[in-house]
Amino acid sequence: MMVGWLTPPLNNRPHQAFIQEPHNPISLKASGFILLCLLFGACGSTNHIFFDIPAGKAEKTLEEFVVQSSVEVVYERREVEGVRTNPVYGKMSKVEALKTMLAGTNLELSVDPPSGAIAIHPK
Repeated sequence: MMVGWLTPPLNNRPHQAFIQEPHNPISLKASGFILLCLLFGACGSTNHIFFDIPAGKAEKTLEEFVVQSSVEVVYERREVEGVRTNPVYGKMSKVEALKTMLAGTNLELSVDPPSGAIAIHPK
């Protein structure tokens, strides 16, 4: 079975018809997975980015982490108030950066494997 579609007219030229063979469903799934990995960084924790976050109050450093990593982090502000976090500097995964930031504090992180959601909470 052949699949066809029309392109919109460009520069007052008539429509052009294109015909294409149907796609292999397996290659479509693989392409979709690769696209999701690229869009959401979901292909494991091997995605290393450069962090430059000074030591400071957790309320501020967690906000800076969110800005630099483009990842949402869930936490209750009252649980992180008054906690001083460590500096994070260098190229590392997002989880490594948060673990470095929270080392030696009363806070820890949890990652939900299916969604990749990150939560910060007291130990």
